[in-house]
Amino acid sequence: MHKKGGFVLPASGEFSSSEFQRDFATLQQLLAEAYQHNLARDGHCKSSEGTISLHFPEFFWSFNSDKRIGVEIFSYCFGGGRTHDFDTIDAALDQVREWHRDEMTQE
Repeated sequence: MHKKGGFVLPASGEFSSSEFQRDFATLQQLLAEAYQHNLARDGHCKSSEGTISLHFPEFFWSFNSDKRIGVEIFSYCFGGGRTHDFDTIDAALDQVREWHRDEMTQE
């Protein structure tokens, strides 16, 4: 991390790295597969299912924190709730892999 005018920028360019982009694409793909499977079985969902939001550290307080890019997923079908917040893309991907695995074992 380095500071620019009090704003902490990820030293590695976290959100612009090919690894982050690959992980985000994997997240989208796994969710799409799980939803397709779920809808073929159940046919019920909310219109915003699978919405993925990225949360960047806030500008004014980021110089006091070591925050990473957060991820929020809207899903009634998976995870028991409406929104699911994760501190990192890795944490979101781990959870989505679990949802995907569990869904794909359903008949």
